[in-house]
Amino acid sequence: MTAYMAESGETIEEWFPSADESVRAALDWARDAGADPSENGLAEALVAVPDPFVEPIFVAMLEAVGIRSVSDD
Repeated sequence: MTAYMAESGETIEEWFPSADESVRAALDWARDAGADPSENGLAEALVAVPDPFVEPIFVAMLEAVGIRSVSDD
């Protein structure tokens, strides 16, 4: 993939940002959307181990960026 991307002048970093860059982008997006994101909550969700299901981690990530859980209704 790297060789293919190099032919077009693209880099892996442009397509796949680092974890830190991804967290910053998610927090910026959430703030721009008017949410109150939790950096610590997002960091905890990103290092959580699915045991055995990933759904609780996905919900934690959504809640960390300020997206209210459906279970809050």
